[in-house]
Amino acid sequence: MGYERIREHDSTECGRHNVFVVNDKESEYRLKNPANKEICRTEIDNCYINQGKRCDCLLVACEAQNAYFVELKGSDFRHAIKQIDETVNRIGGDLDGFGLFARVVLTKSPTPHLRNIPDVLKFEKRLKQRGGDLKMKTILLVESV
Repeated sequence: MGYERIREHDSTECGRHNVFVVNDKESEYRLKNPANKEICRTEIDNCYINQGKRCDCLLVACEAQNAYFVELKGSDFRHAIKQIDETVNRIGGDLDGFGLFARVVLTKSPTPHLRNIPDVLKFEKRLKQRGGDLKMKTILLVESV
């Protein structure tokens, strides 16, 4: 069944918009879609997953087969990584063949050495093995499909 289980869930909406936005009152992630290809947005937190650690949202660029796990957070970078990691552990199997990308947008800058913590490095290695990566920014992160 794979990705269809996520795609058909009530918390998923698909479209061909120019930009997809995940935001709260202090931070924002924007995925630009200049070619207007299909992207599906799944609300993860308290929608697709109701218990345990989980990220805020999943954006899937269907044709490119890339999955973007998005977490908006105050300043706790490590906790954001744990939330995305747990979400990947739960639903990553439904995304076989997809590149997995972790995106963290903080409202406050973390201490710079946090990216060198063993569990963060291990998580980045897992993402790389799945054709993805980890990006972190403060306030606003913008990228294109």
